[in-house]
Amino acid sequence: MHGICRYILICLWLSLGTNLVAEPLFYPACLSVHAESVHYYEPQYILEGVLREQNPTLTVIPHQQSSDQFALINNAAYNIPHRAVRTAFKAYEHAKALGYDKRHILTIVDYALPSDHKRLVVLDMQHEKLLFDTYVSHGTHSGDRYARHFSNKDNSHESSLGVLITDKPYEGLLAYSLRLRGLEKRFNSNVYERDIVVHPATYVGKKIATKFHEVGKSFGCLAVNSKIAPHLINLIKSGTIIVNYYPSQQWLTHSRFLH
Repeated sequence: MHGICRYILICLWLSLGTNLVAEPLFYPACLSVHAESVHYYEPQYILEGVLREQNPTLTVIPHQQSSDQFALINNAAYNIPHRAVRTAFKAYEHAKALGYDKRHILTIVDYALPSDHKRLVVLDMQHEKLLFDTYVSHGTHSGDRYARHFSNKDNSHESSLGVLITDKPYEGLLAYSLRLRGLEKRFNSNVYERDIVVHPATYVGKKIATKFHEVGKSFGCLAVNSKIAPHLINLIKSGTIIVNYYPSQQWLTHSRFLH
């Protein structure tokens, strides 16, 4: 049956005219667990694209070379959709070019995912390795299971978007924590003054996520499970890049790290 569908699809391609370009769909798990290539294309999506055009011809663009590193890392960070990873990579490269990156480590937080998903990943960009894949909170006023609102204002109790750099760890009221500094004036420049930090929390983790279908919320801090917090903090402290991602048109359009 699958072979018949593929044959029909090919016939449609050959009969429909010229000018439709279908870019490859990049799956989060573009490599198998044994690092074997798998398909980049899904017939029904291509067919839908063909039918949307009046006189199309399908020209398949080969998978772009950006992607060797992207494929390897994104295969490991399969919880984070490729759009978030690709955007974070672009922001990271700009931050690196400006001299902010000291240790070739990138942390991505995808606030488009619900909080009961592992939506924080730490990547070793030099050795193309996934170092961490875990749960993280968002601000109490950002939303419930999903974060929807973000702010740079003090006492907003909302998370902030954009590119940040890690500062020094410290012992505070919430135990061993990590200071952050925002690098984007409109979006996160007040995180240091707001005391937005990485800190441990008992209300974040797999058991909480499974039981309540969300994790607990912070006042905008990146709260992670207490058991892993010290190791995570020591890994990303002192000059590594964090990209807090969300498909906000304001941020995507005006971030100095994306343009």
